[in-house]
Amino acid sequence: MKAIILAGGEGMRLRPLTATRPKPLMRVGDRTLMDIMLEKLSEHGITDAAVGLGYRGDDIVNEIGKSLHGINIVYYREEKPLGTASCVKNCEDFIEGDTLILSADALTDIDFTSLFDYHKKKDADITLVSTKRKTPRLYGVVEARGDGKVVGFLEKPSLPDEREALVNCGIYVMKKDVLKLIPKDTFFDFAKDVFPLLLPGKSGLYSYETKDFWCDIGSFAEYRRSNLLTLSENFFVKASSAPRESKGTVEDSIVGKGSRIMTKAVIRDSVVGRNTRIGARTRLEACILGDGVTVGENVSISGGAVVGDFAILGDGVTLTDGIHIEPYTVFMG
Repeated sequence: MKAIILAGGEGMRLRPLTATRPKPLMRVGDRTLMDIMLEKLSEHGITDAAVGLGYRGDDIVNEIGKSLHGINIVYYREEKPLGTASCVKNCEDFIEGDTLILSADALTDIDFTSLFDYHKKKDADITLVSTKRKTPRLYGVVEARGDGKVVGFLEKPSLPDEREALVNCGIYVMKKDVLKLIPKDTFFDFAKDVFPLLLPGKSGLYSYETKDFWCDIGSFAEYRRSNLLTLSENFFVKASSAPRESKGTVEDSIVGKGSRIMTKAVIRDSVVGRNTRIGARTRLEACILGDGVTVGENVSISGGAVVGDFAILGDGVTLTDGIHIEPYTVFMG
């Protein structure tokens, strides 16, 4: 089976970090999301993948190349922004039979082999991966019968967060015949446009419910949480980063390669990129710093603050309450 990876989005919710890199090249445990995904696909026998490119597509090509983890990779560029289904249609000449489709901005260890087997057993037009969440308003909510047949779908409904619901993970196995439903060069989305066409069908749409790990890296909270999970012994992605020099204290944090932590600096529950310098007596807590950031002495960064690549923070600066600093900014307080 082949795979199509949708990697064209701008990742606006993760700015300022995505101002200087596409979302598929965001790092978890110092490995890019694209790298982690391709390794997982290889483990389940995928040998060929197409990647739909858009925003900063050349960055992805240069980083990933034409082969990784034994998977041959071809790239398809969008001439204009396309929906998820249109992006797959753009890769039509790559598709030979049932095809796995997934987004490059998710972190997951889903058992793709079991997914493939389920799809074949149900003879579905599309099998979507679903899971339970208590924040249904952020996702597409799936209504399925006991046999898995999808009978209803609501995209990001206004439901209370405390209500658990079955949600769409944005991972599909699709029959090639479904391409006939997708017009060329027209914005077309799986959830909003394709699914309504399949719901009344004989084979139609099926839900494969999983309890495996899946996280949509669509917010800074989820991005930081995913990184910190790599510190856990049993998590499927391991923390591989290590600072070049550390004279301070690092607790429950990821610090990228080549970074330096000066005397009496304290870093807790945070993610720090590569080649970043943390000045003496500076405190970081529950924050995210990009690559190449320079932080002065006696600085305090907390409360979900995010600092973009190559920013410079002067001595004594305080950042909190979710403030975002754009890349290459000089911020003196």
